[in-house]
Parts: sequence; structure tokens; C-alpha cells
Amino acid sequence: MDKYEAIDKYEQRVNELEVQRKIILLTLEDRDVFKHKELVFKEVIDIDVQIALYIDVIETINSLTSK
Repeated sequence: MDKYEAIDKYEQRVNELEVQRKIILLTLEDRDVFKHKELVFKEVIDIDVQIALYIDVIETINSLTSK
């Protein structure tokens, strides 16, 4: 896998995680789920951390390719 394929792979994963995040947040509209909003927010925070890590990887790969 070359560096551009790696970047595409990580960008795709970030997009998937962003969709998953939106879906989880939409569940808060359900009253039963809203009662457990702390758990939902924990899931969202976990996804945000994963997204941040993937973005770091993408930025690192980009910085290596510019040399």
C-alpha cells in the first residue's frame, strides 16, 4: 500500500466514524435512550478520540510525503 492509499483508507475510516457518531446522536431523540445520555455521550467521546487519532495519522503521513 502506498502512502496515498493509506491516506484514503484513513480518510474513509474517519468518514465512517463521523456517520456512526451522527447516528448515535440521533438516538438521543428517543426518550428511553435519552435517559441514558451519559452512556451515549461516552460512546460519542470514544468515537471523537478515534477520529482524532486517525486525523493525526493522516497528518503524519502527509508530512512524510511532502519531504
